[in-house]
Amino acid sequence: MKIGEKIKQLRNSRGITQETLANHLGISFQAVSKWENGTALPDITLVPALSTYFGVSADELLGLQDAADAAELAEYETQFWDEYWQHGNPQKGQVGRYTQKSTDICREVLEKYPNNLKWMSFLVRCLIPAHNDNVETWSKSALEEALALCERILLEECPDGYTRDRARWVLCKYYGEVGKRKRAIEIAHNAPMTQPAYAKDSLLEIAYDGEERVQVLQENLREYLLSCDHLVYKLSRDPHSGYSLQDKLHCLETLIELSNTFYQGETNPFFGSEGTGRYYYDIARLYAGEQDAEHFDAQKAMEYLLKAEAEARQYDGGKFGERRPYKSIFLNKLEYGHGNVYVQGGPYVKMLAYLHGLIKAEPCFDSMKDVPAFAELMARIKPSE
Repeated sequence: MKIGEKIKQLRNSRGITQETLANHLGISFQAVSKWENGTALPDITLVPALSTYFGVSADELLGLQDAADAAELAEYETQFWDEYWQHGNPQKGQVGRYTQKSTDICREVLEKYPNNLKWMSFLVRCLIPAHNDNVETWSKSALEEALALCERILLEECPDGYTRDRARWVLCKYYGEVGKRKRAIEIAHNAPMTQPAYAKDSLLEIAYDGEERVQVLQENLREYLLSCDHLVYKLSRDPHSGYSLQDKLHCLETLIELSNTFYQGETNPFFGSEGTGRYYYDIARLYAGEQDAEHFDAQKAMEYLLKAEAEARQYDGGKFGERRPYKSIFLNKLEYGHGNVYVQGGPYVKMLAYLHGLIKAEPCFDSMKDVPAFAELMARIKPSE
């Protein structure tokens, strides 16, 4: 990190304005501005005063400590992710889990590097695990700490876009849980937005030519399809949508039709989140009485569970890491990873194991236990010990 960037980071972390710093040093605020935007460097005689003012060593201010710090932080990050993947549970569809040790690693790093925004974001993950949507299972103090960290990440203008966007997402999602929904809405409204015509994907469509342009168009189409899938699926699951059973079935059947139209019958490689296999499973859940016992239909539930099984088997048929081109004319310039499996220390699961975990964890399928075909299915897809 250059000295101007370091000065800006230290100044922002302490809530100090350029004018305040300039007055302390007896210089103009324009000089500080030039340091921070990289058009000028501080006079060497000011380094001791800057070090004293910010309470850091001259080596840290000049970036001489950066290489050693980067190596230590990289080692910490390896420990952090090793701990996460080690506690995955593929039988429950969990690819990793944050533990108390994960939290302890974050706190140890932040004790040494109290202004590291990336590690603040890691600690937020531990305090609000991404795979757990039940806010009642968290302590109020942990939730409030996570929200405060996210506010700081935004306030200090974290240079990493993903870290900043993730912090904004957490604040918008969880501020309502602590009576600050107005602040959540304010953050959402003030989120930076690029007009679609000037966004990266749109600009690439006109910047490229020939086959490269076709590839960009297909990449954008794939992203839009995934966004459409995600939004319709969330509508079908949102308790405030007021959708009837038939409305929910219509949503899921429409998503299957959309997937089959654009993927042209090929296995959707996103089975674990959105995808035809997951939609078959959700339809089966509705017929198994997930909404209410009145709509229980064992025959229909089994019909769609078997379709989900077929999708999972096709997904698992590929080799780990294998890349395949799409067959669809809409996506045939692109490839996708197929046949991902769970490996110790890695993020992948066998889809049959994932499906078994989903079914086993869903109470509505208790109504199916006396159905012979259901028992046979569960025995067939049960992961080996």
